[in-house]
Amino acid sequence: MKTPVHSSVENKNVLADSIYDQLKARIMDLVFQPGSRLNIDALAGELNVSPTPIREALARLAAERLVTFEAFKGYSVNQPLTPRQVADLMHVRRLIETDAIRLAARRIQMPELVMLEKVLAAGAATHPAPGRRVTAALTSWTRSSTRA
Repeated sequence: MKTPVHSSVENKNVLADSIYDQLKARIMDLVFQPGSRLNIDALAGELNVSPTPIREALARLAAERLVTFEAFKGYSVNQPLTPRQVADLMHVRRLIETDAIRLAARRIQMPELVMLEKVLAAGAATHPAPGRRVTAALTSWTRSSTRA
């Protein structure tokens, strides 16, 4: 019996996503040190897959600027963001999101507001006050990081 085409494509996507997640975790956990080269064939052998999902994962990681590709050299791991860079990004994100919320609040209709309240209530039941804890932690971390 033949495997349906869409099933084959879904399996490839799941594999590519899995490889991407594994490589990203290794980068974030500093298993792959900044500046180190990533050999596609070695990774494929280690993860027991063909080189194709490795290449796809590395291309996605390059788009996220976690790795860099250089012709004739291959992929290497980029330096992580400094605490100051993270603080700057969080500041810009806060500015953009505050403005987005302000614009959305002007346009919201009653059915959308009711739906939003339900979603927020469901989230609060599952994770009580996560926003306040996260905001407090980020604020504290940002203040300590910007002093350095």
